[in-house]
Amino acid sequence: MEDEKKSKSTIIADDQDFTAPSGVQDPAEQKLEVWVYAVGFLAFMMMIFWSIVFMRLGETSIRFLTQFIPTLSMMTIPILTWGVFRSLLKPPTLRKSRTLAFLVALVVGVVGMQPLIPAPLSTENWKQDFAVKLPFKGEWYTTQGGDEAKRNYHNTTPAHRWAYDFVVRKDGKTFALDGKKNSDHFCFGKTILSPVNGKVMQVENDEPDNENDEIPATLEKARGNHVVIRVKKDVYIYLQHLQHQSVKVEIGDEIKIGDPVGACGNSGRSYSPHLQIHAQNAQGFPIAESLPIVFDGLEKSPIGESEWRKGDGSVVNGSE
Repeated sequence: MEDEKKSKSTIIADDQDFTAPSGVQDPAEQKLEVWVYAVGFLAFMMMIFWSIVFMRLGETSIRFLTQFIPTLSMMTIPILTWGVFRSLLKPPTLRKSRTLAFLVALVVGVVGMQPLIPAPLSTENWKQDFAVKLPFKGEWYTTQGGDEAKRNYHNTTPAHRWAYDFVVRKDGKTFALDGKKNSDHFCFGKTILSPVNGKVMQVENDEPDNENDEIPATLEKARGNHVVIRVKKDVYIYLQHLQHQSVKVEIGDEIKIGDPVGACGNSGRSYSPHLQIHAQNAQGFPIAESLPIVFDGLEKSPIGESEWRKGDGSVVNGSE
C-alpha cells in the first residue's frame, strides 16, 4: 500500500512539474490570437467586396470600389498596431500565425488603397451614337488618354477611366520661360469649345487657378472650374480645370458644337494648365461610370504619354 501511495504521489508530482521540451510551444500559445482572426475576417470581406466590383453592377459596384474597399483597407492600420503590441508583449514574438497575419494584412491594405488595375465598369461595351468634336482649335497634344494605366492615370478612377488631358506644345515644350507662371503655358487662356450639342447642367466659375502647386485637397474642388453638358439620357460631358471667371455659359443653356464654353485653366486638382474632358453616365461625381467617347475626325482615340509630361503623346487638330 505504501508503495502504491508513493507511486501515485510520484505521478502527481511528475504531472505538476512537467514542462514542455525546449522548442515546443505550450498548447495555450498555439491558439490563434483575436487580432489574427480579425485579419482573416478583413481578407475574407475584401474578397467579397472585390467580387461585387467585378460583377459590374453599376452604382453598387462603384460604391464598393470607391468607398467600402478603401474603408476596409484603412482598418488594417489599427489591427496591425494591435498585432505589433501583442507580439512584443507576449513572446515568442515570431510565430507562424503572426507572420502570416502580418503579410495578409499588408496585402489587404495595398489592394484596397492603391488602385492597380483599370476600374471594372459596366459601360465598357457602351457605343456612342452622337457626334463629339475636339473642344478646341489648332494643334494640341494628349498627355493622358486611352485604356492603359501607363498612358492614362485616370484609368483606375471609375468616373474618369476614359478621360483625356490636353495641352499645347511648341518645340517639344508645353511652356515658355521656366513654366512657373500659368501664363507661361501655351494652352493657358485658350478658348475651349463645346464638343457636343446639349444642355448645360452644371457650372463652376469661381475657383482660383493654382499657383506654386497649391492644389486643393477636397474632392468637391477637384474639378475646379467646370461645365457639365447633358447630351442625352445617361450621357454627360465634363470639361474641367477651366480658367477662373472664364466660363461663358449658364445652367439651362442649350449649346451647339463649337460654341465657346470657357478658357483652358489650372483650377481644381491640377498641377499645370490643361484641359480635361470625359463622359460619364450620371451627372453626379464621383459616383458615376465613365463612357469611352470617340472624337469625330480621328481614326482612333488619342493615347497619352507613356510618362507624365514626357514623350510625344498623340497630336490632335481641332477644327479651324
